This record gives sequence, C-alpha cells and structure tokens, in this order.
Amino acid sequence: MYYYFLLLVCVSTAVGYNTQTYFDPSAKPVGVSADGGAHFATFNFSCDPWRNFTFISDEYYEAYKDGKGEYCPEELRSPSGCGDFKGDTRGVNCSGNTWDLRCCSMKRVLTAAQPNWKQAHLCAQDQIPQYQSLQPTLAPFGNIFYPPFGANRHRPYWAVLGDYEYLPPERWLHNTEHGWVAFLYRPCMSEKALCRIKQFILSRPYDNANDPSIDGPFRWIMTPYKDLVTKFAIVTYPQTLLTDCFDENDWNEFIDKNYRQSLEDFSLPGRYSYLWKGNSSCPGFPPKKFPQKKYKSDHVCLL
Repeated sequence: MYYYFLLLVCVSTAVGYNTQTYFDPSAKPVGVSADGGAHFATFNFSCDPWRNFTFISDEYYEAYKDGKGEYCPEELRSPSGCGDFKGDTRGVNCSGNTWDLRCCSMKRVLTAAQPNWKQAHLCAQDQIPQYQSLQPTLAPFGNIFYPPFGANRHRPYWAVLGDYEYLPPERWLHNTEHGWVAFLYRPCMSEKALCRIKQFILSRPYDNANDPSIDGPFRWIMTPYKDLVTKFAIVTYPQTLLTDCFDENDWNEFIDKNYRQSLEDFSLPGRYSYLWKGNSSCPGFPPKKFPQKKYKSDHVCLL
C-alpha cells in the first residue's frame, strides 16, 4: 500500500510541474502586483517546444490550443510562436541602398519600460499583443510609435548568444530580462557597419564571477528590427539607447550602467536558435582590447 501511495505522489508532482498556469495575453495589471509586475509559472513541453530544442511546425499548432481553446491562425504561425514573425525583416527590399553609422556623438535614452503591460511568460500558441508605444508626452524626441523596450511579456525560452538574420522581440525580451544586451539595427545596415558593431561587442570583457550562474562571456544578441526610429539601438532591461552614431564611449558608458541590472541576473545559455548566424567577428574586423580606464566625455570613434 505504501508503494502505491508513493507512486501516486510522484505522478501528482510530475503532472503539477508540467502544468501551465494560464495567463491571458491581453490582461492588463490591476493595481500593483505582489511580484513587482512579473508572472512566474512552470511550463510543459506544449507551452514552448524550444524547451527541448524542438522546431515549431504547423503540426505543433494543430496539436495544441491556447488557453481559450483556439488554434493559432495559420498565417501567424512561426518557429518562435504565434504572431512572433509579424516584424520579420528578411523580406525588406533594400534596392541597393544601405545604412551606415557616422562617427559622431548623438544619443537618446528611454528610461522607462512599457507603461501598460507587465512581465509574463506566454506559451508559443498564444499571440502576444502588439507591444505598447510610449505616450507622446513621454517620448524624448520625435513621434515614437513602437520603440524597443527591454521589459515585456515574452516566450519561456530565450535565444542563444550571437547574431541573427531575424530574432523576434518575443524571444530577445527574455534575454534582456536575464541581464543580456540586445543590439538592434535597421534593415539594410551595411556589412561594414555591422562588422564594426560586432567588433565592439566582442571587445567587451568577460564576466568573471565565482557563481557559475552569472559567470561567462558578455551576454549579447544582435538582430535587425523593423521600423526602428534611429539606425541603431542598444536595449537593456532598465533602459534603451537610440542613436545614428558609432561612438564607443557612449555605448560603453550606457552598457556599464545597465548591463545585468535586470530582474534575473542569469548567464545560462539560451535554447532558441532559429536563423542564428554565429557569434564570431567578421574577417578583417578582430575584436579590440577593452579599455581599462574611464571613458572621456567627448566622443571617440575607433576604426
């Protein structure tokens, strides 16, 4: 009898662990949540197949419904999740025109996360509502409709470190929640500019720590971002830097201030790797030695 009871307890525990507590993707917070705006839950395989490095196919969506009992519409299905590829940049026609970053100093910093939506992990079959814009009175310049932010609801599993042909915000927002830095650029950025950006990224110092959960290489992902208000953006959990300039001083100062200042300081590698290009420098653009002294106030453009 004891063994039957023990088996029942084990089965109940396993079922409970693999149960996703449903969270309505369109729900807005009411008042101040006890968890500071986060939504913590455990997830089973059907919630995010990338848990086991499994490519999400149409058969996945035909097998699993969302919390309302509905399937993801066929036109919104993607390897990341329902609706995640609405911002896919691979079809952008550059017509031979490319962007470059000038050697200059110009930056605008968004100091607030999205005002309306709180953090949440959403299953891949759930469509995440379009990320909210800043209110016009909060925009530091121009008319910003949907700028990138480092905090919002996202998919359960984050992306592998490196460069992507396209990585949806639904994935890299989980990276920034873990203290990573997302480097975003307009589609049609020139190869020279992209190589210089990667050269800068790979010059950042290694994270030396005694705790293996936070020890490791500089945490970064890089991807094009459609409708970016500037040519380039550096996104962290607390803040976002927007610029048209290549300025290593500005970039280093911003990253030093905001890197790993997140809800979860977590360096373990991600699992999502669709359209991953790698994490090495371009030929002819080796990483430079990271400066050990404080940065000057005036801009420096190291070619």
